[in-house]
Amino acid sequence: LGGEYSEWSTVSFKTKCVYLTGPINLREQFDSISVGSLPTCWSKISSHTTLPSVEGRDTTSGVFTNAVKFGESDSAYLVLPPFGVPLNTLQLDFLLAKEKKESGIFQVGYMTDKDDESTFVPVVSFNDVNYKKMLPKRVIFNDVVDNGNNRYIAFRYGKVDNEEFYSYASYWLDSVSVKLAPACLPPGQLKVTSLMPDSATITYLPLPGTTGQQYALGFASEDQPSTLPATASGGTIKLTGLTPNTKYKLWMRSECGAGTYGDWSLYPLYFITPCARQASINEDFNSLSEGTIPSCWNRLSKSTQYPFVVEPGTYDRIESKAIKFLGEMPQYLVSNELDTALNMFQLNFNLTKEHSRCGIFQVGYMSDP
Repeated sequence: LGGEYSEWSTVSFKTKCVYLTGPINLREQFDSISVGSLPTCWSKISSHTTLPSVEGRDTTSGVFTNAVKFGESDSAYLVLPPFGVPLNTLQLDFLLAKEKKESGIFQVGYMTDKDDESTFVPVVSFNDVNYKKMLPKRVIFNDVVDNGNNRYIAFRYGKVDNEEFYSYASYWLDSVSVKLAPACLPPGQLKVTSLMPDSATITYLPLPGTTGQQYALGFASEDQPSTLPATASGGTIKLTGLTPNTKYKLWMRSECGAGTYGDWSLYPLYFITPCARQASINEDFNSLSEGTIPSCWNRLSKSTQYPFVVEPGTYDRIESKAIKFLGEMPQYLVSNELDTALNMFQLNFNLTKEHSRCGIFQVGYMSDP
C-alpha cells in the first residue's frame, strides 16, 4: 500500500586506504597512538593476537618512548600504507632496537599483497650485535623493479634460514620516516656470480639516467668507502689479486653527468674468498685458541660446541692442545681441500679414546664440506 515501509536493513563496509602520492613525507613517532594499536592504514600479519603493536616505553630494553614491539610470534609482518609512487624513488629511515642475540635477523622489504605474507620480498636484513639501544637505519629501494603493485613497504620479524631465534626475544621500532630518495642513486642488484680464492666477478644493474658507475673495494674492517680508491666499472666488475679466505666489502656509486657522482651505497656487498687448495697439511693445534678449529677447516655437528681445540690437562689425559669430540650425535671435522687426488696422500695422526663407550671413530672423505 502507498506510504507503508518495511524496517531498515543495514550493511557494513569499510573504504580502502588511499594510496600515498604527491610529495611523499610520511613521519610516525607513535606517541599519539594508543597502546595495543597501530596507526591508521597500517596493517599486520601475525600469529600473536596483539603484537606487533604500539607499546609504552620499556627502559630495560632501551626504549624510552612509545614504539612498535615485535615478539611472541614465529613470524610477523608490519605493513605500511600503499604508496602511489614506485618504491625505488623512496628512502626509509627508522630506529630499531634489538633485545638480544636470539631476536634474530630483522628484515625490511616489500609486498604486493598486504594480507599475503608469501608476497614479502626482503631488501635489507639487520642483525646488530649492540642490544637494547635504538639504532638509526636507512633503506633505499633502488633494487626494486616497479610493476605497479609492489608498493607496500613491510617490516618482518621472525626466524631467517637456520639462525638461532626465539620468539620471546623482541625487537622495537620507532621514528619511521618515508620520503623521496636523493637523486643519482647507486646501482642496484649487486651479486657475486663467480668466486675463486684470488678473484671474483660481480654484476649489478645500472639505474636509468646514470652515465657511469664506480666501485670501492676494501677489507671487512673498512667502513668509509670515500677513503678507498674509486675504480670505474664498465658493466661487470672483475676483481683479481684477492687474498684467499678473506672477507671483503664492495661499495658502488653512480655518475650522473660528467664528473658528478652520487653517494656511495649505504650497505656494502659482503663476500668471502674461498680457501686455496693445499699441497699438504701439517697441524699440531698448538697455535690455536681453545674453542676454535684451524682456518679453512670445517665442522659439521649437532653439538653447539664440539669438535674444537682444548687445552692440555689431566682430565682429558692429553699433554698438548688437541681437537676434542664429545656428544651423542655424529660430528665431522673436515680439513682443508687438497690440490691432488687423495689416493696420493698418507694421513698420520694421534688419537686418544677416553672410554670404551666412546664407540667407533672413523676417517673418510667428502666431496662437500
